[in-house]
Amino acid sequence: MVHVFYNLIKNALHAIAANGNKGLITITLRPGDNQNLVYFNDTGPGIDTKVMPHIFDSFYTTRTNQSEGNIGVGLSFCKNALAQFNASIRCLSEVSVYTEFVLSFPSVADHGDD
Repeated sequence: MVHVFYNLIKNALHAIAANGNKGLITITLRPGDNQNLVYFNDTGPGIDTKVMPHIFDSFYTTRTNQSEGNIGVGLSFCKNALAQFNASIRCLSEVSVYTEFVLSFPSVADHGDD
């Protein structure tokens, strides 16, 4: 799970860097009765609507510098790793305004101090 969080933070930092280092990253946790939500929000340049359907595809990237390891596996990895926890990820974005990834985890029954 650490790698999922790392990848989302790294992507947000790249987005803000592409926006002239102007932006904010916010991580919010929201517990619920049936699910727990984690929101990763950045105020970078957003994701184009033409790109959005492909962001979770393996080897899909919009970055041109692949020498830095930008080969398009990060978000695909996140989606697959989260599925192993019966969790999911979705993305909301508005160009020039924000991008938000929402991770949804099933709630776990409270078993005391376990």
